[in-house]
Amino acid sequence: IRKTAELLPRLFQTESNKKFMSGAVDPLVQPGSLEKIVGYIGRRYGKTFNSSTIYLDEDQTLRSRYQLEPGVVVKKDNVVQEFYDYLDFKNQLKFFNNNLERDDLITAQEHYSWNPPIDWDKFINYREYFWVPEGPPVIRIFGGQEPITSTYTVAAGVASTWVFTPDGFTNNPDLVLYRGQTYKFRVNAPGDGFFIRNQLDTGSLAYNPNLPYSKEQLIVFGGKIYRASENIATQMNPIPVDQDSRWELIDSVTQNTFIDYNQGITNNGVENGVLTFEVPYDSPDILFYQSLTDVNRFGRFIIGNIESNTVINIEKEIVGKATYTSSNGVAFSNGMILTFEGQVTPEQYSKNTWLVEGVGNAITLTNFQDLVVSKLLTTDIPEVLFDNEGFDNEPFDDASAYPAAKDYITIAKSSIDANPWSRYNRWFHRSVLEQSHEINRSNFSAPETARAKRPIIEFKPNLQLFNHGSIKKQTVDYIDNFTDDVFSTIEGSQGYNVDGEELFQGARVLVIADTDSLANNKIYTVNFIVHNGRRQISLLETDDSESLLGQGVLIRRGLTNQGLMYHFNGTGWVLSQPKETVNQPPLFDLFDENGFSFSDEIVYPVTYFAGSKIVSYKKSSGPKDKELGFSLSYLNIDNVGDIEFEFNFDIDKFQYQIDQELFNKKLSTGFCKINPIDKYDNFWIRTEEKFLQP
Repeated sequence: IRKTAELLPRLFQTESNKKFMSGAVDPLVQPGSLEKIVGYIGRRYGKTFNSSTIYLDEDQTLRSRYQLEPGVVVKKDNVVQEFYDYLDFKNQLKFFNNNLERDDLITAQEHYSWNPPIDWDKFINYREYFWVPEGPPVIRIFGGQEPITSTYTVAAGVASTWVFTPDGFTNNPDLVLYRGQTYKFRVNAPGDGFFIRNQLDTGSLAYNPNLPYSKEQLIVFGGKIYRASENIATQMNPIPVDQDSRWELIDSVTQNTFIDYNQGITNNGVENGVLTFEVPYDSPDILFYQSLTDVNRFGRFIIGNIESNTVINIEKEIVGKATYTSSNGVAFSNGMILTFEGQVTPEQYSKNTWLVEGVGNAITLTNFQDLVVSKLLTTDIPEVLFDNEGFDNEPFDDASAYPAAKDYITIAKSSIDANPWSRYNRWFHRSVLEQSHEINRSNFSAPETARAKRPIIEFKPNLQLFNHGSIKKQTVDYIDNFTDDVFSTIEGSQGYNVDGEELFQGARVLVIADTDSLANNKIYTVNFIVHNGRRQISLLETDDSESLLGQGVLIRRGLTNQGLMYHFNGTGWVLSQPKETVNQPPLFDLFDENGFSFSDEIVYPVTYFAGSKIVSYKKSSGPKDKELGFSLSYLNIDNVGDIEFEFNFDIDKFQYQIDQELFNKKLSTGFCKINPIDKYDNFWIRTEEKFLQP
């Protein structure tokens, strides 16, 4: 046996060096002794094991099971200190008298994965999404059918009235009948007659200014029917009825030759018996019922479509539910745009169109008209002018920010802060577009130019953005950051210019520069009034005038502030984080374990935190990507499947300074804030099953 320690100078042939040389160097200089063997080593179970394969015999069961399994290497200063394999682990357990052979019970542990707050379907199955600026066709949604009263009892009441049962409380009530339905009226009016007519027999109702009229009395004037709202004496110098506030307009008088309406009616004019009315589908919207002998005894039938006879409570039946299918068979899907028909509660949902989000978790409805797009600096879009109010009632809006360019880095449309990323977002899934077109009897052409060609990073809604509000206020037309005394300067003036534009009737103005704290940070409506023959401005506080911490507002007009958002920080309104280009990553606020933002200069003095992208495309210095407008980093080759992304939440840091000493803090120690529930999350999730060691 060759002893390498003997080659050392005698001075260094110590016992310690001999042990080291024999263990580390001697094996390298010994002559080889090779033995040819045939067979495999390694574990004999698992997916790769083949029963016909020859394995070398092993005297220990554990060694045969765990050969070549990963071990643990312990290093210090890049020097290996220890190595442990699975057998060492098992033997150590036996040393502590733990002879349990169920390895899965010994090694069971919790397992976590980072789940970024993005829509994974848009990220992975992006080819199924299309950019549709105007959104999918609108789908009409109806509630459940309200019971229809098909039989009424009708009797002549006192003082020129008909009394209907059911009802019985209102004299000559307006009754709603629905096309396609059949109604029966059991009439008890001996000596009279109950007629259904397409116009009233006005007879003695013609207006005569020389006659007195009592309250509730009816007259016909200028082709219209009016009701007296008070007792009116003889007028020696009469004025036109339609300019007299004492007369209430009831309806117009038609000019049909035949006043009786007989289509679908049996026994029209019956005195004592049953009148049957099968309402035709082409019936007029208004019909009248009237007495044969007393022209003042009459009322109206309002004819509606059967679809209108539905009742739906949006907040109780839809909002917050995981799924919903309407009475007309429409199963809600994310991205649908709806209108609600019939009797809708709350009333706000009976107007405009509503975007569906949150299906599968908690349904939300967003007013699609609220997705007002801000101007972007880099979109080459022709100018479009529009005005959603009456002619000459408001100035034209500049719609040059029409969302024509695809935006691959965005936020869900339902975010309650009305941020510009959400408002610009126009991605819709193919299935929703196809279903919406099918319901509206049209075809979705699926243009290739509108299809997503890169992964879409769409962040989940309601994440607190850096330097941004947390909940929206109703939009305002102008923000006045110049006038220091609005009630001396604007109030009473014949006109006033805010941010380069003249104020108009109904304009909403947010005042933020007034020196009077009672007038500042409030929203006013511009109202033009005439006082002493002079047209002047009157400012009225709006219902949402007061400013609250975290509120954000979009400015619709102005040469400087149009399309920008401001938010209230508790003391004043400040400019919010802007979106200036498509594919611009939003920056999110992050908070420490105590709920303090990394931008809080009290907790983190002289902080350099400016928001986090959380996750983003990894950029390179190569040519710009045609879809995204910036260079992409690829793992191997220029292949879409090899696009790389940055885990900004884990790799980024920020600095802050205390007493001239600079500190570094990792963003991964922080949390995102979810509004409005003030929940904090770092998006590490635990797997449903425990990780099991075989």
